[in-house]
Amino acid sequence: MNDYLYFEVIEPQTGQEVPDGEFVELVITILQKEGAPLTRYRTRDITRKMTGVCRGGSTYPRIDRIVGRTDDMVKVEGVNIFLAQIDTFFEGY
Repeated sequence: MNDYLYFEVIEPQTGQEVPDGEFVELVITILQKEGAPLTRYRTRDITRKMTGVCRGGSTYPRIDRIVGRTDDMVKVEGVNIFLAQIDTFFEGY
């Protein structure tokens, strides 16, 4: 799978790559897509890149679990909802 996808972890404000192990934004580039390639797709997900040998013996870099987002958007039943909009709506109540 490492030859189909290229993962980067970047600092969200600067866009600069950071050392492995830091929790920052995940960026994905798909290398094998012919019709509509994704080049440096910013997921807005916070994770980290882990290197070294995993328990299964693979030496490929891995992505840790997603621990948050760089924005406040969540998708509910296909609708993008920004949590700040909800806060604004309920301020008058």
